[in-house]
Amino acid sequence: MLRSGAVDGVWTMDIEDDRNLWINDEFWGLLGAQTPGPLAVYDAFRALMFHRDLPAMRDSLVQLRANPNRPVDQICRFRHVNGATVWLRFRGSITREDSGQSRRVIGAYSDISEQKRLEEKLLASRRDCARGHGELRAFAYGVSHDLKAPVNMAKMLIGEVLADEVGCLSADQTDLLNHTSCAIDRMGDLIEGVLEYAHLVGEAPTTRWLDLNLCLRDVLDDLDPLIAQSGGRIKIGPLPSIEGDAQQIATLFRNLIDNALRYVDEDTAPHVEVSGHSSEGQVKIRIADNGCGIEPRHYTRIFAMFARLHTRDRHTGNGLGLAVCERVARNHMGRIVVESIPAKGSIFTVILPQEPSPCKTH
Repeated sequence: MLRSGAVDGVWTMDIEDDRNLWINDEFWGLLGAQTPGPLAVYDAFRALMFHRDLPAMRDSLVQLRANPNRPVDQICRFRHVNGATVWLRFRGSITREDSGQSRRVIGAYSDISEQKRLEEKLLASRRDCARGHGELRAFAYGVSHDLKAPVNMAKMLIGEVLADEVGCLSADQTDLLNHTSCAIDRMGDLIEGVLEYAHLVGEAPTTRWLDLNLCLRDVLDDLDPLIAQSGGRIKIGPLPSIEGDAQQIATLFRNLIDNALRYVDEDTAPHVEVSGHSSEGQVKIRIADNGCGIEPRHYTRIFAMFARLHTRDRHTGNGLGLAVCERVARNHMGRIVVESIPAKGSIFTVILPQEPSPCKTH
């Protein structure tokens, strides 16, 4: 036990009387205190320990007496004479006399103050990050809400002009208003995309056990009009179950399949294959298409916000779909990768842990 980890000093104590405590001089040096006399060690030790940590240390000793095979492993805070907090980790186990009786605890302590300070900085950074994410979501919702009203109003007014002035507008004027209406539609789609992405930033998944087959079936029901319009075929293989957020996983499926149906060469019927398997605690979801394909130099770029590889006259889109998918994967402690052959098709593979990670910080 004394060889495990860094050791700054040693201590020993009578198992039946914790007032009979000895601790080496380095302990007092760590706290900037004078070494007390042998009879004053216990009181000086207690005086320097944070009072809120005393019950935990006392409970450790009670458990040790009840179960001598269970070692002490307790972290306590002490007050340095200059006011600073010193974190010490105490470990110890019972030694036995030749008679087999348990008499004393002998152990080591380590100064883990620097580790604790780093942990506190990390926690503070995470809190600041979470606060920043919250502010980002609030900003995105506020701006998007304010933009949606005038966008909808402009769309409605252009529609009324086109309906009321039939026969009065020149061909150029009608064409101009139609182009303006299409631009307003794109702006509306972009606003919805920003809202969707902002909702995912810093949002810890609300997880439950998901049957991905059922999740995908619901998504395909929603996409049925687009599938019919494109003449697309969807082939589905058996999918495993995962611990995940149903809404976010549905969003991931919807965006990947929507892209596969839209980004195909002209006069080509989309063909999409969805399959998956689990192994070694991971789930891999594979979505293959026969679309336009992606050059390897764009593999990273396509997951950035507003990234577009095609002009709008060839393919519609707001450049946020794959960014949303990447964010969903990251929210689930996973990732998404792509392999592609230009003009042949692409394979997107989503790799997720089958069970949630104990740490979900984003």
